[in-house]
Amino acid sequence: MSYAKHYFVDRALQQFNFHVGDKASDLLLVLTAFYAKKASVGVNLSVSEILDQSNAPSFIKAYLEKHGEGFLKCTLDSFEKVSQEDMVEYLNKKIEYRALFSHDGTDATFFPQQMNDLCAYFLDFKTTDTLLDLGSGTSSFLINAKKNFGVASAEGVEIDESVFIFASILSAVNNLDVKVWNEDVFAINCLKQVDKIFTFPPVNMKIEAPHILDYVKSKNINGQSFSTQGEVAFILKALDLLNENGKAVAAVFPGLLFRENFATFREYLVKNRFLEAVVTLPDSVLINTNVPVALLVLSHNNDTVKFVNASSVHGKSRHGGSCLMDEHVTAIYEMSKTKNHNAADIKVEDIGKDDYCLLPNNFLLEAKLPFADETVEYRKLSDLVTQKIYRGVQYKATFLDTLVSEGETDFYYFSSKDIQENQVSKNLQHMSEIPQKDLSLILQNDDILLVLAITDNIKVAVVSNLEAQKILPASNLYVIRPNTSLILPVFFKLLLESESARTIFKEFSVGTALRTISAEFLNNLLVPVPPLSVQQELVKKYAEIESEQEQLKNQLEALSKKKKELVESSINGN
Repeated sequence: MSYAKHYFVDRALQQFNFHVGDKASDLLLVLTAFYAKKASVGVNLSVSEILDQSNAPSFIKAYLEKHGEGFLKCTLDSFEKVSQEDMVEYLNKKIEYRALFSHDGTDATFFPQQMNDLCAYFLDFKTTDTLLDLGSGTSSFLINAKKNFGVASAEGVEIDESVFIFASILSAVNNLDVKVWNEDVFAINCLKQVDKIFTFPPVNMKIEAPHILDYVKSKNINGQSFSTQGEVAFILKALDLLNENGKAVAAVFPGLLFRENFATFREYLVKNRFLEAVVTLPDSVLINTNVPVALLVLSHNNDTVKFVNASSVHGKSRHGGSCLMDEHVTAIYEMSKTKNHNAADIKVEDIGKDDYCLLPNNFLLEAKLPFADETVEYRKLSDLVTQKIYRGVQYKATFLDTLVSEGETDFYYFSSKDIQENQVSKNLQHMSEIPQKDLSLILQNDDILLVLAITDNIKVAVVSNLEAQKILPASNLYVIRPNTSLILPVFFKLLLESESARTIFKEFSVGTALRTISAEFLNNLLVPVPPLSVQQELVKKYAEIESEQEQLKNQLEALSKKKKELVESSINGN
């Protein structure tokens, strides 16, 4: 919308005083003026009279009677010269802006057009379909389905009143028969089974309402550790309302695919054959947020599940983030229809490993460290350790402060920051003591320390030359205690420093702002195990290079010191 068109509508609204926090009254006055023009009703009449004479939808008057009764007596003379086109563009742009940039806890879900299209493709719309959107936000998905895919009916449920008004306005100005209830998804009684369902539950929503908790628990799913998670409730509701031959798409936070507390829920979806496909998308494809989403395609009686990794299919926005364009939407959908390195059909009975983890890469990629000799034996890392891989201790900062010591002791605290250039730092934090309950976690010679977080490089180090020192690792480290009769610690470290290892670890990492690897991934990591003589030869060469590197580093430091001394002597005459 041009600045001029925006200006005309804003100027027409200047005579009205709107309450702070009222997000809809101004938009409803614009919509009333639009209906006045459409029905050739004079804008010099009161708002109430215009609404009665112009066949305007009832939600306008209902909202104004509740929140802005005084506006009903006003006239809309200031809109005399404002065109219907200007008003329609103004409403569309203002609603998009308010849905995106509201910060009062009632933000509407706002999908980009390309995300709406992608989900519509996976729903495989037919003109006879009945569509329901649970938590429909501004109804952009419903409007797109009705306008561009011609579904027979499009209905939604939205609990937030202001967002419901936004949806109603957009449906009205687009002249589409889209019905939305301003209700609680879990309390409304008029919903019937439909052909197609879409839902994008609020991200990381915690359930507190007793009636929703009771609804989730009534499903008697084993574990119930997920019972307070909103995504679960919305998906269960979608399955209840989906007819036997129907299909649903749920856009979810990717944590649902792998986090431990969702494991029994994932098992429920898989074993009951509700899961048709899982699609992971590029990060940052939603507008105004970096929150990633994945798509679950749900239907009945699925013997296989299609896993699709579409994380690499995207363009770049002008701000440098990921974005989907029309060609990417088409590419992702076509990718899901074929077997390739980014998509595969997996039988239901083959999905149970790793707590029913549903990350596509678990089924598309092999967690295997490459080695030059292709004939070498490979073994799981869990078979090459003398005890279970474990994480270090997690202390609250306030408690850790009571344990640190300014004086020298034989006790040390070791965190990820203490791995520098893949070596153990010589300047560890002293501790006054190590609590008795944590003594079993202290490090031993030959332990491999691996940082959970995966960035541009894998941070890894080997513990050596321990004497009386007792070092306690932090929780941001995995401790791998290798069976040295099978694999040498430095050889394993050498493997992890390769570019191919970094690529594999990055592909299997999970998370949003901080991506980490799981213990399950490490346990199942396939590691090449050449004869010890081969390992020893590689370790020897590696050590020689490291020694030479250290000597060069010391020489550089000495030269830097000499340069500084020369500069000082030149200036100060010392």
